[in-house]
Amino acid sequence: MKLRYQNTLEDFVAFGRHFHEHSVVFKRQCLFVAAFIFVVVFINVLFVYFQIVMHVMPNPGEPRPAWLSALTLALGLVLATGLGVLGFWLWRPFALFLLERNVRRIYQHNTDKVALAEQELELVPGWLINRHCYGESRLLLTAIEDISETPRHVFLRLSAIRAYVLPRDAFDDEELHAFLDELERADRHPPPQEMERQGEPSDAIQVRPGRDGPQGS
Repeated sequence: MKLRYQNTLEDFVAFGRHFHEHSVVFKRQCLFVAAFIFVVVFINVLFVYFQIVMHVMPNPGEPRPAWLSALTLALGLVLATGLGVLGFWLWRPFALFLLERNVRRIYQHNTDKVALAEQELELVPGWLINRHCYGESRLLLTAIEDISETPRHVFLRLSAIRAYVLPRDAFDDEELHAFLDELERADRHPPPQEMERQGEPSDAIQVRPGRDGPQGS
């Protein structure tokens, strides 16, 4: 089965955003920002409390009211928690905005004519064949890490920075669903004869002479 499509810059921006947004590193980054804000705010509340104690109530013999300490701690916790949660939710769109801008800049200044060319994907037993006007490549289906779907795209992810990006508006729904169903059912390992036809790595790859060169007999 075959699919024909052509990607745009925004398709790759969408992949970068989707992968980054769902990565463990990004979630930890957001939690770190929230924790940092919490600690900074809470320390500042305590600093204000001690300034009040030292300057507003300077009499060392006068007992400090317990309610003031309790109120300060409660206020500090509520304020720090609220601002930490707010920072968590504000940091996400801000960081994703910066990511999208950087991806656009990379593709605008380093145009990938192969990725932006018209593509054809074909499923054969054990393989995914990618054809375009610059050539053809064959990829084992086992190289596909996962398949992610969004309302506008389907990502056949190969790594953190590489994927086949299928824009939904380039296909009929039935055509795309049929391709994905076949991909899910496909045997991930090619037939033995296909592996034999691919051949072993060339001698140049298998044999790498040392620094002194090949040794003669």
